[in-house]
Amino acid sequence: EKAMKMISEHEVYVEAKARAQEMVNAAQVKAAEINKAAIDYMDEALKITEETIAQSLSKVRDTRNRFRGIRGGSGNNARPKANSAIIEDI
Repeated sequence: EKAMKMISEHEVYVEAKARAQEMVNAAQVKAAEINKAAIDYMDEALKITEETIAQSLSKVRDTRNRFRGIRGGSGNNARPKANSAIIEDI
């Protein structure tokens, strides 16, 4: 009877250990999926941010070129006065 009880307890232990390992494996797979999804999300968010910054930089460059054209492209880096026509046109 004692031997049967020990065998039964051992079987329960082995089964519990196997189920625990299955749970760990499933959790690792799920964690890997979540990690991949997070990386994909961040990559997309950074891509959108990069594109937005590139568009903004392009607009800034275009605006600077327009201002250079207005002042005649003289290369003079002096700032216009606050009451100048350039500022008023903005």
